Amino acid sequence: MTAPKVALEVGVDVGGTFTDLVAVDAARGRFYRAKVLTSPEDPLAAILEGIMQITRQASCGPEAVNRIVHGTTLVGNSLIQRTGVSMGLLTTRGHRDTLEMGNEFRYDLYDLTIQRAEPLVPRYRRIGITERIDAEGTVVLALAEEEVLAAAAGFLDAGVETVAIGFLHSFRNPTHERQAAAIIAQRFPDLSLTLSSDVAPEIREYERFSTAVARDRPVGSFWPRASRRRRVSNRLWRSIWEARQRS
Repeated sequence: MTAPKVALEVGVDVGGTFTDLVAVDAARGRFYRAKVLTSPEDPLAAILEGIMQITRQASCGPEAVNRIVHGTTLVGNSLIQRTGVSMGLLTTRGHRDTLEMGNEFRYDLYDLTIQRAEPLVPRYRRIGITERIDAEGTVVLALAEEEVLAAAAGFLDAGVETVAIGFLHSFRNPTHERQAAAIIAQRFPDLSLTLSSDVAPEIREYERFSTAVARDRPVGSFWPRASRRRRVSNRLWRSIWEARQRS
């Protein structure tokens, strides 16, 4: 009777110190484990190392990997520790303090000396732009494109790597956010951009703006290494594809 081929499903947990991997070969009733040191500046490196350890244990090549599922605590760690990249926020003129004001919610109602957490983007990197869309989604005031470009240039001069864009009522009409992103991407392609209308298209500015900022702050630090990670990842999956074509 012919032994079944190795078919691995890999689960990955990227932690702050270690990256743990477990692989199951259901066809043969076996499982494999690997633990490697996390590489915080390039998490993919540790994942790839762990996968290669598992394939060596299973005496197979990367073509045997059918599925990879992963989770990580790196994002939560980055938000709590305030690490990550320098980022900026473009918002409707007059609303740059939305992140600071919040929604007046206090997690301890009776503590009169409570100290709110500092916003993820400091005030001097929150820039108001002339534009306005009303609550029905109608454009009331056109986007001042020259202000957007000037703000983006200032961000680059200040070492900002990623920019969140959150305009008033963009959940109704995201036109101005997309317009701003398009002109920034054309003139300053190295800036990473996040639109609040993409990540949280819902009413209430604080919730939408803070979600956009939280989404981009931790992961932005990985962008400078993105092209190299893609090359490494592509080599892994290309080897999987080529091996499957041969088999």
